[in-house]
Amino acid sequence: MAESAYVESLLAQFRLPTIRQSLPEVTELARRESWDYLRFLQELCEREHQVRHERRISRLLRQCGLPEGKTLASLD
Repeated sequence: MAESAYVESLLAQFRLPTIRQSLPEVTELARRESWDYLRFLQELCEREHQVRHERRISRLLRQCGLPEGKTLASLD
């Protein structure tokens, strides 16, 4: 099995879809900018964290049951 296919398989098993999707782009960026391994890993983890955070916020907003567009200022 090729290395990249193996890594993608592991990322799928670990349920890291954003890292899996971002890997080719970030790998190329890291090569162009001569990143070290730590910077490369940091970028991948930050992307995964951001997407998970956005999904969590969306899920919590749906679960809270507030009408769309409501804010704390507009509540009585």
